[in-house]
Amino acid sequence: EYTSAKNFIECKCKKCGLIWKTAASELLKGTGCPSCQIKAVGKAKSKQHIIKTWREKNPNGNKYQCEKETGISRVTVYKWWDS
Repeated sequence: EYTSAKNFIECKCKKCGLIWKTAASELLKGTGCPSCQIKAVGKAKSKQHIIKTWREKNPNGNKYQCEKETGISRVTVYKWWDS
């Protein structure tokens, strides 16, 4: 039962059947099933793949340059730098 955008709601994906709990505000933003969302984004658009591709093109580049050129946050660049 919906009472507030901050309350958690149990959801079931119509596509894959996954059951998860999320805030109603996230659903209102358009965030859907976490499993299907990952599949929909795919490898080509993932931040991990963008950082890996950037490193291949810039073998002497550093984390700061990667952050500035890709627009990906410093925390995320550091997370995926050695993957």
